[in-house]
Amino acid sequence: MSNVGLVAEGVKINCHLLRIATGRVVADRKQHFALWRLLPNSARFGRRFFFRVMALPSAIWPGLTAKSATMEGKAAAGAEGVSTALRPAANRLLPVKARAGIPVATALQGSLRSTASLGGGEILLTVSGTIPESIASDVAQQRRPRADYLELSRRLKADLLDYAKARSLTGAAGGWLETIAGSNVMLAYGCWLVRDRYRAIITDGEQVGLPLASLLKFSRGRRPRHIMITHVISAAKKTLLLDVLGLVSQIDTFVVYSSSQLEYLRRRWPMAEDQLALIPFMVDEEFFNPEKLVPMPVPRSRICAVGLERRDYPTLLKAVDGLDVDVVIAAASPWSKRKQDLGSPDIPSNVTVKKFTQFELRQLLADCEFSVMPLQPVDFQAGITAILEAMAMGKAVVCSEIPGQTDAIVNGETGRYVPAGDAAALRVEIMRLLSERDEIARLGANARKAVVQEFGLNRYTERLSAIVDAALNRAATADGLAILH
Repeated sequence: MSNVGLVAEGVKINCHLLRIATGRVVADRKQHFALWRLLPNSARFGRRFFFRVMALPSAIWPGLTAKSATMEGKAAAGAEGVSTALRPAANRLLPVKARAGIPVATALQGSLRSTASLGGGEILLTVSGTIPESIASDVAQQRRPRADYLELSRRLKADLLDYAKARSLTGAAGGWLETIAGSNVMLAYGCWLVRDRYRAIITDGEQVGLPLASLLKFSRGRRPRHIMITHVISAAKKTLLLDVLGLVSQIDTFVVYSSSQLEYLRRRWPMAEDQLALIPFMVDEEFFNPEKLVPMPVPRSRICAVGLERRDYPTLLKAVDGLDVDVVIAAASPWSKRKQDLGSPDIPSNVTVKKFTQFELRQLLADCEFSVMPLQPVDFQAGITAILEAMAMGKAVVCSEIPGQTDAIVNGETGRYVPAGDAAALRVEIMRLLSERDEIARLGANARKAVVQEFGLNRYTERLSAIVDAALNRAATADGLAILH
C-alpha cells in the first residue's frame, strides 16, 4: 500500500490517497495527481475538496470507513491516534467545529442525524436544488408547472433528498464539503450516508451522480442500484473521470435524453444495452396548455426566443434586424449558469430582451406566432425545455440544426430546421412562416399533439418508472444467481 507524503506546516504527513469510505487506496502517485488535475473547479467537483479530503491523515479515516452503527466510536479511536505533532497540520484540514473541541468523528460525519424526514421508501431521488416550501400551492393555483421530481416521487414512492435535507443529514461534515466542493458533492455525500436504506438511488444529473459513483466505487459491501440521469456525458473532464476511476461499473443505468449522447456512450464504453436508456425530455403538458389561456392583443406579429444555455443570439439579432415583427427574447433560465450575453451591444429596435417567470412565459408563448431557437453547434439537447414548452403551447419552433438537437422537432411536421449560424437562412424562414398563417397553425397543432403523446410529464414518469423497475429486476436476478453459486 503506497503512501504519498504531504508537507503541511513543516510536518510530513503520510496519508492514504482516495480513501473514501473504505480502506482502499490509489497505489500510484501519478494516478493521484492525474485525478486531481482533471477536476474542473471547486464549484463542481472541487480540486480543493479532492486534495484536502484525500490527503487527510489516515488515522482519521476509520471514522468514515465504518458502518453507521459504529461510525462515531471508530472515528473517535482513530482521532486519538493522531499524534500531537500532527494535530496542527491536521486541524487546518478539519471543520471549524472540530478545531473548537468537538470530537473529530462528530465533526466529520455530522453525528449521522436522524433520517426519519426522508420517509420510508425503497428508492431515493436527488434534487439538485432546494424544493420550495410553496411548491404544492403554486402548482395547485397554476402559478408554475408541476415538478418532475414530485411526480416521480409519487409514482415511484421515492424519498426526495434536496440541498436542505442533505445539509440536515450530513451535519458539520456536509457543511465543510459544501464550502470547499459545492452543494452537489455534499448532496452525493448525503446519498452515500443513507445508501444502506435504499434499493435504488436516482441521481438527477452527473453533477451528483459522478461524485456518488466515486464514493460507491471505494465503498465496501453491497450497494444500491444507481440510476443516473445523464445530460452531457461527452464533456472531456467527465469522460476522464469515468475512465480514470472506472466509474461506469458504479452506474447501473445511464438515462439519456438525446440520441447523440446515447451514441457517444455506446462508442466510448463497452456496456450492456440494458445499462443504457434513451427517453425523451419532458414538459408539463397540463400547465403549458393553449386551452387555458387567451392570447392578448398585440400591435403587430410577435415571435419569441427563450433561454440562455448555448443560444446563438447574435445570429438571431442579425436575422430579425429590420423585419416587420416584434421579437421578444426571454433571456433567462433556471437551469443555466450563464449570464445574459446577446453578443452585441446593438439591439435592433424591434427586439425586446426581458426576464419572465414561468407563469409569464406561458402567456408570452400564447401571444406569439411561433418560437425561434438559435443554437450553437453542440452535441447535447441545448434548448430542449424551451422547445417543448413552445410545442406544448401549440407553437411551431424554428430551430438551428445541430448534432445534439434532433429528437424533439420533426422537420416540416412540428417545426423547421435551419443551418446553425446562418442568419440569412434564418431570416428567410422567419419571413416565410409569417406569410403562411395556415402553415403556422398546422405545425403548431402537430407540435401540441406530439407533446401530449411523447413529451408530456405523465409519459415521462411512466418511462422512468419502467427503467427503475428493470434495474431492480436485474439486481434481484443477479442476487439470486449469486446465492445459487
